[in-house]
Amino acid sequence: MKKVFLRELRRICTRPIYLFCMVGVPLFCTLLLTTLMGQGLPADMPVGLVDLDNSVTTRSLASNLDAFQNTHIVEHYASPEEAIHAMRRGEIYAFYYVPEGTTRKLLRQEAPTVSFYTNNAYLMAGSLLYKDMRTMSELMGGRRRPLGALRQRGNLGTGHGFSATDCDRFACHRQSGTQL
Repeated sequence: MKKVFLRELRRICTRPIYLFCMVGVPLFCTLLLTTLMGQGLPADMPVGLVDLDNSVTTRSLASNLDAFQNTHIVEHYASPEEAIHAMRRGEIYAFYYVPEGTTRKLLRQEAPTVSFYTNNAYLMAGSLLYKDMRTMSELMGGRRRPLGALRQRGNLGTGHGFSATDCDRFACHRQSGTQL
């Protein structure tokens, strides 16, 4: 066993590429990855809110959403179209849409519909914000609304590179397409 170890050690030492691959490359990769991830995950990413219900309950929902580490609500929009235009301009990475009557449905113990939209052109930001908004929707007890229903009513324009996400009470589905 000792003879085999010494023979292999001699082979490694006679060829510099072996030594470089065994020691140099792992050290380089470790240094590279630790410097890239030195600041950790992004925090307080800009998010918009479209709150057509404008009740105490939905303001509390917005406050709770803003309390997440990754989410920072920077603007309240009057319509989904305004929020989509802000996403296209790069002012926000996502927006949360609360339709009118959400609190009424909650008080009647119906499952209210809430929607949220993320710009997945920025993979990290879109994924982290999706997680926060999905968690908030599940805590609130929202149910899934097909994206087509908003399109048919004419509430959404067209755009590229965005994904729309609606959350179901029991299961969340990520719907994506080239148009909103």
